[in-house]
Amino acid sequence: MLIYELFFVVSIILVASLIVFMKDIFNPVFIFVASLWFGILWAMLFSRKWDLCLSGLTFTVFVLGIGTFFVVGIIIKLLGERRQLESVRQFSISVKGWKIDLAIIFTFMTLILSIMTIKQLVPATSLGDSIYMYRVKTTFWNMLVPFPSYLNYMRMLTYALGFWFTYYFAAILVFRQRLDVRSLLVVVFSALSSIITGSRNNFIIFLMLFMFFLYFCSQCKNGWVKGIRLKPVIFGVVIAVFLLVSFQNLADLLGRNTTSSPLDYLAEYVGAEVYNLNIFLSQHKIPMVDSYAGTQTFINFFKTFGRYWGASSNEYLLNLPFNTSNGYNLGNVYTTFYPYLYDFGISGMFLLVTLMATISEVTHILAKKLFSSSKISVIVLIDGYMFTALAFSFFSNKFYEQISALNFLEYIAAWIILSVLLPTKEKTRMEEIV
Repeated sequence: MLIYELFFVVSIILVASLIVFMKDIFNPVFIFVASLWFGILWAMLFSRKWDLCLSGLTFTVFVLGIGTFFVVGIIIKLLGERRQLESVRQFSISVKGWKIDLAIIFTFMTLILSIMTIKQLVPATSLGDSIYMYRVKTTFWNMLVPFPSYLNYMRMLTYALGFWFTYYFAAILVFRQRLDVRSLLVVVFSALSSIITGSRNNFIIFLMLFMFFLYFCSQCKNGWVKGIRLKPVIFGVVIAVFLLVSFQNLADLLGRNTTSSPLDYLAEYVGAEVYNLNIFLSQHKIPMVDSYAGTQTFINFFKTFGRYWGASSNEYLLNLPFNTSNGYNLGNVYTTFYPYLYDFGISGMFLLVTLMATISEVTHILAKKLFSSSKISVIVLIDGYMFTALAFSFFSNKFYEQISALNFLEYIAAWIILSVLLPTKEKTRMEEIV
C-alpha cells in the first residue's frame, strides 16, 4: 500500500529536518513537516479500518508539497542566517500592575459578554448546546448569526491581548524565572473567550503559543547554540499528551456529543484529512472551475473585500463535503494542500507552498534577529501567529486563511499599539551606576 511508502518517505524528510534544525526545532520547516507527518502516521495506522487505498497522485502531492517546503526553507535559512546570533541575557521591560489589572478586567468582561450574547442569539438548555448550535448555524448552515459590532471589536482586542501577554508571560518566566499570575489570567480569559464560538483550535493555539514563546525566549537567551534539551521535550510531551487525552472531552464540553471511541475520534480528527484528500483527487479533475480563482485558498480575502465588486460574503463558501468509510465519519477536512489543488492545480500548489515557505521562514529569521530585551517585538508575535497556522497544516489551510484575513491586520495594529502603551523599560544595573 502506498500509504506505507508515503510514511517512509516523509519520515526521511522529517529526520533530515530535525538534523538541519536541531537548534531550532520550532522552525517553520520542521513544524510543517512534522505536522503532516503526524497526520500521515494516523492515516497509516487506520488505513485498514477506513479502507484507504492511496493513489499515486495523492502520494505525489504529499511528497512534492512537503519536499518543496523543506528545500525552500533550507535555502532561505542558508541565505538569511550567515552569522551567529548574540545571546540576550536580560529582559529589561515590565508592565505596571494597574495596566495588567485593566487587561484582566477587559478580557473578563469580554468573556462574560460573549457568554451572555451567545445564549441570547442561540437559546438552549445549556451553554454547551448554545455554543454547538451557534457553530452549526454559522459553519455548516451558512446562517449569519452576528455578534454586535462592539463585541466583535472587544473579542478581537481580547485575542490580541492574549497573544501579547502569552509572549510577555513566557519572557518573564524565562529571563526572570518568575510566574506572573496576573499575566496568566489575561491569557486564560482570552483563551476562554476564543472558544465561545465553538472552535477548540483557538484554545489549543494558546497552549501552542506558550510553548513557542517559551522555547523562543529560551533560545534567544542562550544565543540559539543549544540543541534539543530534555526538560523542554518532557514539557512538550506532557502538553501533547494532555491535549490528545482531553480532546474528545473538550468536544463534549462544547456540546458536540461525540459517539466514537477516544482513539477512533482522535484518528478521525488527525488522520482522516489524508483519506479525504485522496477521495477528492480520485473523484475530481483539478483545478476546479469557479467564479473567481482562489476562493478556496483565500476565502477570507474574498469574504472581506468581495463587496467591492458587488459580491456578498455569503457567496463565498468552502466546498468541503463530508466523507464516511466503513461506518467511520471522516469529517470534511483535507489538509492544507486541498484548496491549492482545488483553485490552481499541481503547479499552483507548488507555487503556493514555495510562497508559504518563503514568507514563514523569512519572518522566523527576522524574529530571531530582531528579538529585543527592551521591547516586545511585534515580528516575534507575527512569527508565533504563523507558527500556529503551520502546525495545523495536517488539518486545513490555516496559513493563507489567517494571513489573508482582515483580523490579521487588526492584530498587527493592536500589537503595535499595545507594545507602545503597556511596557515600561526598567533600568539595568549599568544604567543605574552611570
